[in-house]
Amino acid sequence: MMQSDQSVNAGSGTPRDSARLTFKNEISDAISGIVDRDHFLQRLARRAADVTDGHWVAIYTRASANGDLLLRSTTMLNTRPLPARISADPERMTSDVIAYSGVDPTAGLIDAVPIVSDDEIMGALVLYSTSLEPLDDSLRQTLAVIADEIAPAIAVAERHHAVKQTSVIDLATGAYVHWYVSQRFDEEIARAQRTLNPVTMVIASVHGLEEYQREAGFAAADELLRDLASEFSGLTRVFDIVGMRARAEFTILLPDTDLNQASTVISRIHQRSAKVIGRLDPAPVDARVHVVTGAASFPSDGTDATTILLAAEHRFNQNEILHRRMAERE
Repeated sequence: MMQSDQSVNAGSGTPRDSARLTFKNEISDAISGIVDRDHFLQRLARRAADVTDGHWVAIYTRASANGDLLLRSTTMLNTRPLPARISADPERMTSDVIAYSGVDPTAGLIDAVPIVSDDEIMGALVLYSTSLEPLDDSLRQTLAVIADEIAPAIAVAERHHAVKQTSVIDLATGAYVHWYVSQRFDEEIARAQRTLNPVTMVIASVHGLEEYQREAGFAAADELLRDLASEFSGLTRVFDIVGMRARAEFTILLPDTDLNQASTVISRIHQRSAKVIGRLDPAPVDARVHVVTGAASFPSDGTDATTILLAAEHRFNQNEILHRRMAERE
């Protein structure tokens, strides 16, 4: 490890030395268990960018055992050049990123190295040139050293995250609990205020659930909510948040998404909801089960979480009235 440190440090007192010290402090934080996994990985990506002379950095980790690697953090303001999912096969990591980004595979602008803990590949560290100049050998060597150093810390952060998930997941539906969504909403708004990227909050309420519950029972109503939560999670990205605001009300947090882009997700929410409700057994007799949505975005509808949520509720109420009027005409 001493040799690796020497290859990264140019000398004492340099900006790179300072970045390395901060970098090691981040690792100590994770091992101490005082940081959230997602926050830690995002901060780690920024520190790794400092150490690699400001190039773009992305960190991928596994979502499940033997699964592909999912994008968890990146220093890019726009994640579009990076795929959300890459192979855990070391031979394919770089090629997966190159294929998605559309750059010349011979240009040497991208490199990816596995993050290995206990002889198991648990993630990947990706370096992307910001200057369209090929990455030199020293940067590639630095990337390998960083991947080796952060592996134990990421393993600890992932274990802490797994434990934390048990306290933030609604056991009845599998969606996130309300306090966690609210916390993440505040965090995404704070990040959006720095980056000026949009954030959208969607409310999706299941109307007629109480009537259906009286007809079919609590177990059937719970199963309906679980199915809807699963469908909503399936149509969103890995870093979107699907939560329960109340028993019959979902909230869906969409970072880096404006209201126009969110309209596609909302349309799919209605399509998936109709399919799930159409499969209800027994089918509701008196209850007309349906989903009503409302959405609002930063910064077009407000610059704080409370204002944006109120705007989403206002649109939800308007859509609810519209749906009621249409139903009365039928």
